Amino acid sequence: MNDVVSGATGHYIRKRREFVPPEAGAIAGSVSAAASRIRSLAGDLAFIGTSLDPTWEGHSKLEFFNSFSPEPGNAYSLADWLEAKANQIRNMTVVVWETEWVETANP
Repeated sequence: MNDVVSGATGHYIRKRREFVPPEAGAIAGSVSAAASRIRSLAGDLAFIGTSLDPTWEGHSKLEFFNSFSPEPGNAYSLADWLEAKANQIRNMTVVVWETEWVETANP
C-alpha cells in the first residue's frame, strides 16, 4: 500500500482471487496411490479368507471368520474414502483477498 504516488487520487479496492493450490495435485496423487495400495491389500485379504475357508473346520474357524470377515470390506471402504478425499483435495480452491490501488481521473 506504500506504492501510491503523492498527489494521485484514487482508492483501494479489494479483489478476490481464487485458485487451486499448486501442491494439490501431488498431494491428491499420493492419497490416491495409498487408496490403490489399500484396495490391493483388501483384495489380498479377501483371497486369503476364501483360501482358508475349505481347509479349516470347527469352532476356531467360526471364531476367526466372525472377526475376519468384515475386514476386507472395511479395507475397501477405507480405500474408497481415501479416493474421495483425493478428489476433494484435487478440486479444492483457496480464496485470497488482495488490495489494489485504482487511480481516479482528475476532474
